[in-house]
Amino acid sequence: MVAIGGSLGAAALSGAVVVKLARVLLLAPVMAVISLRQRRLGTGTGKRPPVVPLFVAGFIAMVVLRSTGVVPAVVVSAASTAQTALLAAAMFALGTGARLSAFRKLGPRPLVLAAASTAVVTTVALTGTLLAS
Repeated sequence: MVAIGGSLGAAALSGAVVVKLARVLLLAPVMAVISLRQRRLGTGTGKRPPVVPLFVAGFIAMVVLRSTGVVPAVVVSAASTAQTALLAAAMFALGTGARLSAFRKLGPRPLVLAAASTAVVTTVALTGTLLAS
């Protein structure tokens, strides 16, 4: 979605990044529920999954930190440049790893799930954007 947004221009890229970040943020409660369920059922290996994965907790921490206004503008600017470079690298890597034969083997169900989750995230992001403006 971000790659498509980037090809449409800066405004579309900005919106696509917001949607992508909203999707990551929505992972927190979903992962917490799944992890708590798995902890209750037990895996039999003795290892218990974290309630929330570290990358989701780190993302939430960074959102809170940035929202406080204590991060200097020069750091935000540098992070923005790094974000653009890393996003381009990630999109390139994602594209090089995609194989059509793998998609054919999976069938339509994962694509339907992806479309449904994208619709939910888009609705949440659009609602948030409309409420904020």
